[in-house]
Amino acid sequence: SRGSSRMLGAQRGIVWGVPIGLAAGLLTYAVAPQCTRCNPDDLNPHSAEFIVWSAVSGLVYGAAIGALVGREKWERFDIHPRAAFKVRDGRMLIGLALDD
Repeated sequence: SRGSSRMLGAQRGIVWGVPIGLAAGLLTYAVAPQCTRCNPDDLNPHSAEFIVWSAVSGLVYGAAIGALVGREKWERFDIHPRAAFKVRDGRMLIGLALDD
Protein backbone atom coordinates (compact mmCIF):
# COMPACT_ATOMS: atom_id res chain seq x y z
CA SER A 1 0.00 0.00 0.00
CA ARG A 2 1.19 3.48 -0.83
CA GLY A 3 -1.20 5.09 1.64
CA SER A 4 -4.57 6.75 1.35
CA SER A 5 -5.46 9.17 -1.45
CA ARG A 6 -8.20 11.76 -1.03
CA MET A 7 -8.34 12.38 -4.80
CA LEU A 8 -8.93 8.69 -5.59
CA GLY A 9 -11.60 8.65 -2.89
CA ALA A 10 -13.33 11.67 -4.42
CA GLN A 11 -13.26 10.06 -7.87
CA ARG A 12 -14.77 6.86 -6.48
CA GLY A 13 -17.42 8.94 -4.67
CA ILE A 14 -18.37 10.65 -7.93
CA VAL A 15 -18.69 7.28 -9.67
CA TRP A 16 -21.18 6.21 -6.99
CA GLY A 17 -22.83 9.58 -6.24
CA VAL A 18 -23.95 10.65 -9.71
CA PRO A 19 -26.02 7.50 -10.48
CA ILE A 20 -27.53 7.53 -6.98
CA GLY A 21 -28.47 11.24 -7.30
CA LEU A 22 -29.85 10.66 -10.79
CA ALA A 23 -31.92 7.68 -9.60
CA ALA A 24 -33.26 9.72 -6.67
CA GLY A 25 -34.22 12.56 -9.04
CA LEU A 26 -35.95 10.20 -11.46
CA LEU A 27 -37.79 8.45 -8.62
CA THR A 28 -38.94 11.78 -7.18
CA TYR A 29 -40.00 12.93 -10.65
CA ALA A 30 -42.05 9.74 -11.07
CA VAL A 31 -43.86 9.85 -7.72
CA ALA A 32 -44.20 13.61 -7.13
CA PRO A 33 -47.58 15.06 -7.97
CA GLN A 34 -47.73 17.79 -10.58
CA CYS A 35 -47.43 21.11 -8.78
CA THR A 36 -50.13 23.51 -9.89
CA ARG A 37 -49.68 26.18 -7.20
CA CYS A 38 -45.88 26.18 -6.97
CA ASN A 39 -43.91 29.35 -6.60
CA PRO A 40 -42.09 29.94 -9.93
CA ASP A 41 -38.87 30.61 -8.00
CA ASP A 42 -38.96 27.20 -6.29
CA LEU A 43 -37.49 24.10 -7.85
CA ASN A 44 -40.41 22.00 -9.07
CA PRO A 45 -39.83 18.28 -8.38
CA HIS A 46 -41.76 17.51 -11.55
CA SER A 47 -39.23 19.07 -13.94
CA ALA A 48 -36.11 18.09 -15.86
CA GLU A 49 -34.19 20.76 -13.97
CA PHE A 50 -34.88 18.89 -10.72
CA ILE A 51 -33.43 15.68 -12.18
CA VAL A 52 -30.26 17.50 -13.27
CA TRP A 53 -29.85 19.12 -9.85
CA SER A 54 -30.32 15.73 -8.19
CA ALA A 55 -27.47 14.31 -10.28
CA VAL A 56 -25.28 17.34 -9.53
CA SER A 57 -25.98 17.04 -5.80
CA GLY A 58 -25.05 13.35 -6.01
CA LEU A 59 -21.77 14.40 -7.60
CA VAL A 60 -21.02 16.94 -4.88
CA TYR A 61 -22.00 14.71 -1.95
CA GLY A 62 -20.23 11.71 -3.46
CA ALA A 63 -17.00 13.65 -4.01
CA ALA A 64 -17.10 15.11 -0.50
CA ILE A 65 -17.77 11.79 1.21
CA GLY A 66 -15.20 10.01 -0.95
CA ALA A 67 -12.56 12.63 -0.16
CA LEU A 68 -13.24 12.29 3.57
CA VAL A 69 -13.03 8.50 3.47
CA GLY A 70 -10.12 8.30 1.02
CA ARG A 71 -8.98 5.31 -0.98
CA GLU A 72 -5.90 3.15 -0.69
CA LYS A 73 -3.33 3.35 -3.46
CA TRP A 74 -1.88 -0.07 -4.23
CA GLU A 75 1.16 -0.94 -6.27
CA ARG A 76 1.72 -4.36 -7.83
CA PHE A 77 5.07 -6.03 -7.95
CA ASP A 78 6.34 -9.55 -8.59
CA ILE A 79 7.96 -11.66 -5.92
CA HIS A 80 10.48 -14.21 -7.15
CA PRO A 81 10.92 -16.99 -4.58
CA ARG A 82 14.21 -18.87 -4.43
CA ALA A 83 15.21 -21.85 -2.42
CA ALA A 84 18.62 -22.39 -0.87
CA PHE A 85 20.21 -25.58 0.40
CA LYS A 86 23.43 -25.60 2.45
CA VAL A 87 25.40 -28.14 4.38
CA ARG A 88 27.05 -26.73 7.47
CA ASP A 89 28.67 -28.76 10.24
CA GLY A 90 27.14 -31.92 8.82
CA ARG A 91 23.61 -30.53 8.89
CA MET A 92 21.50 -29.64 5.90
CA LEU A 93 19.98 -26.17 6.01
CA ILE A 94 16.98 -25.32 3.83
CA GLY A 95 15.89 -21.75 3.27
CA LEU A 96 13.39 -19.81 1.23
CA ALA A 97 13.91 -16.20 0.24
CA LEU A 98 11.51 -13.77 -1.41
CA ASP A 99 13.19 -11.15 -3.58
CA ASP A 100 11.41 -8.25 -5.20
